[in-house]
Amino acid sequence: MNFFCSVLNLVYPPRCAVCTNLIEMGLDGNLCSECLEKYENNKGITVKYMCDTGVKNTSNLTRGYAVFQYGDVKKSIDHFKFKGFKNDGIALGKIMYEVAQKNFPYVLEDTDMLVPVPVHKKRFKERGFNQSEVLAKRIAELSGKLCYYNGINRVRYTAPQSGLHPDQRLINIKNAFEVNKEIDFKGKKIVLVDDIFTTGATINECAGILIKCGAVQVDFFTLSVALHK
Repeated sequence: MNFFCSVLNLVYPPRCAVCTNLIEMGLDGNLCSECLEKYENNKGITVKYMCDTGVKNTSNLTRGYAVFQYGDVKKSIDHFKFKGFKNDGIALGKIMYEVAQKNFPYVLEDTDMLVPVPVHKKRFKERGFNQSEVLAKRIAELSGKLCYYNGINRVRYTAPQSGLHPDQRLINIKNAFEVNKEIDFKGKKIVLVDDIFTTGATINECAGILIKCGAVQVDFFTLSVALHK
C-alpha cells in the first residue's frame, strides 16, 4: 500500500489544501511548509466585531468567526469549490476545527448543532457536492457535535452573490431558503457553516428563518472572510 501511494504521489503530486502549490517531498499532511507555519500561528478572525469588515447584515446573528482572510485562500476555495476537489474540504474542515479549538473553542462548545449553508439542487448537481456541507461534516466529526446537513433547504435558484452589489444581494437572497420542518430548532443554539463571509446577506437570511423556528442563538463560522476597507 505504501509503495502504491508513493507511486501515486509521483504521478499525481499532492497539492497544499490552502495555497494549492505542490507539497514538498517528505512532508506529511495536506499543507506545504509555508502554509503549515502560517496555520500553526493562525489566531482566526472575529468577524462580527471587526469595524473594517463593512458588516451590516448581521441582525439575526449573535457571533461570527472565520479562519482566513479570503485573499489568502482564494485559490484554495476555487480549487475545492469549482474544480471538484471535494477532499480538499476535509483538510480545510480540520483546519477550521483546530483553529477554533485553539482560539475560540466556545463557538463549538456552546452550540447544539451545526448547519451548513445550503446550495440549490441545480448548483449541487453542477458541482456534485455542497462545499459548506463538506466543511460542516468534518467539523462535526472532530467536535462530536450534531450536523444537520439538510437543516435548511435552498428553494429558489438565485444568481451568484459574488457578482452583485451589497444591496442587490439582500434582494437576491430574500425568501430563497426554507427550514426542514422535520427538525426541531426550538430552544437550540446553532452554528451556521460556510466557506466565505462577504456581506453577511446569505448567512443572516438563514439565521432569520432559524430564529423564526425557535432557535435562541445563531452564530456563524466560515473558512474565510472578505474584508472591506
